[in-house]
Amino acid sequence: MDLMFGQKHRDPARRTQNEPRPQVYRNVFQAYGTYVFPVGSGITVDFGKFYSALGFENNYAYDEINYSRSFYFNHLPFYHMGFRSTYNVNDKLSVQHLIVNGANQTEDFNGFKSNAFLFTIKPAKSVSWNVNYYFGNEIVN
Repeated sequence: MDLMFGQKHRDPARRTQNEPRPQVYRNVFQAYGTYVFPVGSGITVDFGKFYSALGFENNYAYDEINYSRSFYFNHLPFYHMGFRSTYNVNDKLSVQHLIVNGANQTEDFNGFKSNAFLFTIKPAKSVSWNVNYYFGNEIVN
């Protein structure tokens, strides 16, 4: 569980149009449980609210090469609520699937789910490439 307090905590949750009750979730940045299914190298399944890995910059941008907290950061999903499954095919490829309520949406208010497929390719120890495909029928109220 990651909790956020103070003025900075409002940044990831400042877009409240996807939250019918935003104040309830404002301080909870992440809260999820994990189970590893013993299949192959292990399928890791998380359920709960977790930060989004989609976009040019994400919430932990200081760890990335594209660290700016600028234009890119203002137009990204900050978090998702739902299931995240990860499977490491080998040391060079990992595959992830998300089935979530939507972007920046803790409560489901429209009956639809969004999906994402994320592939992380690591051709070398210091290089990784991410390919993401996110889709869903989410309508902002």
